[in-house]
Amino acid sequence: MQIQATPFAQFFIHSEFASVAVKADQFELASNTQSVILPFTHLCGKITVKRGIRWAQLSILGLESDGHQEVWTICGLDWNEAQKFAAKSTLSYEKWHRIQCRKLALYLPKWHDSLNQIIKLPAYVKQSRLNHWREMIGEDLTEIGYGMKEATQRMPTGVSPLLPWQQSDELLDERNQNWLDIELQNWHVFFSQIERAPLNHSQQVAVLIDEDNTLVLAGAGTGKTSVITAKIAYLLQSHQLQAENMVVLAFGNEASKEMRRRLDSRIGSSAINVRVNTFHKLAMHIVHTVEHQTPSFSSMATNLKQKQAWCSQWLREHWGNPAHFRRWQKHLSQWPIAYLSGDETLIEQVENPRLIAWLEQQVSGLSGENLDKKSIQQQLIDHVDYSRLNSELQLCWPAYVAWKKYLNAQGEYDFDSVIIKATQYLNKGKFKGDWQFLAVDEFQDISPMRLAFLESLKLNNPDMSLFAVGDDWQSIYRFSGSDIALTTQFSNRFYPAKIHHLDRSYRCNSQIAAVAERFIGQNPSQLAKSIVAQRSADEASVTVFSQAHLFARLKQLDDSLTHTHSVLVLGRNHRHQPADVKEWSSTFSHLEFQFMTCHASKGQESDYVVVVGVNNNEFPAKERTSHLVEALRDRDEGIEHAEERRLMYTAMTRAKEHVFICYDTAASPFIDELSDYEGVNLA
Repeated sequence: MQIQATPFAQFFIHSEFASVAVKADQFELASNTQSVILPFTHLCGKITVKRGIRWAQLSILGLESDGHQEVWTICGLDWNEAQKFAAKSTLSYEKWHRIQCRKLALYLPKWHDSLNQIIKLPAYVKQSRLNHWREMIGEDLTEIGYGMKEATQRMPTGVSPLLPWQQSDELLDERNQNWLDIELQNWHVFFSQIERAPLNHSQQVAVLIDEDNTLVLAGAGTGKTSVITAKIAYLLQSHQLQAENMVVLAFGNEASKEMRRRLDSRIGSSAINVRVNTFHKLAMHIVHTVEHQTPSFSSMATNLKQKQAWCSQWLREHWGNPAHFRRWQKHLSQWPIAYLSGDETLIEQVENPRLIAWLEQQVSGLSGENLDKKSIQQQLIDHVDYSRLNSELQLCWPAYVAWKKYLNAQGEYDFDSVIIKATQYLNKGKFKGDWQFLAVDEFQDISPMRLAFLESLKLNNPDMSLFAVGDDWQSIYRFSGSDIALTTQFSNRFYPAKIHHLDRSYRCNSQIAAVAERFIGQNPSQLAKSIVAQRSADEASVTVFSQAHLFARLKQLDDSLTHTHSVLVLGRNHRHQPADVKEWSSTFSHLEFQFMTCHASKGQESDYVVVVGVNNNEFPAKERTSHLVEALRDRDEGIEHAEERRLMYTAMTRAKEHVFICYDTAASPFIDELSDYEGVNLA
């Protein structure tokens, strides 16, 4: 069926549409300059005819959207023909519309029933569950042949109630919040008894949240371990999961053992089958399952001296080739390493401890990065020192390749290679776990290689919930491969994700917390959070002074106390340890001392903290030339000494009562900055 402008009218029509036809559920419009196809799915079904002085015009109305309705007009038509065309095309549209409504009516009950199941689910509803519902509707609409807007026009009464759930997450958030409010009441007794002290509101919510991927940001002293323990106990007692369906990952053996002890003491035998592992231990389990034999672990993985001896032997053999030796000479003549230059005495340095230590660090670092040579070069290509770094890569790459070949020949693994192998097995589908809950402690220490392992675990079992707990403010292990961006960009790596904050600290008093939070907050790339100290203090609890007065300050503190208090003496490096610190405990009546490096103090707490050696070029450490692996791990965080700042924050937040910060030569920039803070005493 077609209609077009009269021959005489066509003389006066230029860009306007002059003809229209109905073919196969669509209108086809044409003018002198264009042709347009209007599917019935884009139209509301209303067609009007307007009579002019000589000719009529026919208008086809589109769907209304946001108060706007598009109209297509055909001009120069005969009045009677236009009326007949409008009537017949309206009948065609109505027939099509009835067919579409019947199709839609077949799907609507399923859409409503599925949504009602989600809403009434007696649990926290994951974002993925709503996403699957949306995907189901999308697939059904594709089968019908139009979109949600068109479906709403067809059957507004049936479709409109679905739109808020289809277009926004607000109702899901509201629904989950209502569920949380009820669940908090139902489990009030549990939350008051699972730990020595009742869990606070933010801890309780962290336990109840069951998103596909959850990151709990736990500042210093906010009770993150209590949350992990309570989370597992809740999942067991609410019968949501069995113990064998849960895994907890820690970064070191001691942390793993402590978590195991915590679960056993707080939960008991019902948690005995919860798997608590380090990353490499879980990787070994996966490799063992696939290969049907226990992986052999190289003794050099845990014995640095043996690994360095291997590097020394490799270097001796490598330098036996004149071409290789000349390459090292050429590099060292331009860019010294370990204070060595490429002169004729270089051959005598094949066992130089600093050179061997440097080589071992590069080989271990390359193992952890798990990149091919070309990818490394691409990553470094824009570095200002690319020529030097690429030359270092040429020196170290043969050692790295030789190390991998050695492990393969021995049939052994190290910490990195076993995780890489397990990741490969997961990606190939050779291992299928039945874990439904994966908790990761100290997530801020995650490295790209370990993150890839987690991602593979998730892909291997998409229904498994990831529950990560960490604090980007305490990310201090870049030298061992951790990357703070993997925490701050958690939502970009794991979707859908929920970020939850623990907002109350039980360690530092309010004065220490305020100074420490202001100090760490200078870094623009850190995640913002507000932490309230449980214990209030009226007087300044951070004091800065010359280390020459430290003994006198400690004597003054000791005299003011009536019972024993703990003191952590912290240094940037071991060389900052005061010579007589071991005798201090017997010197003072009410103070017990322990020295640690700031890095080692992570996870510790003490009544008092003394940070020593905060000198210029020492804390923050003087920036030195980045070698190959360091350059690969460098991140521009928008502020100088970003990681050193986090290290100082970590040191300060070990204290409950007071922090003493000392310098013994020229004060560092951190001393200068802290001296200007409100709440910091200068002595």
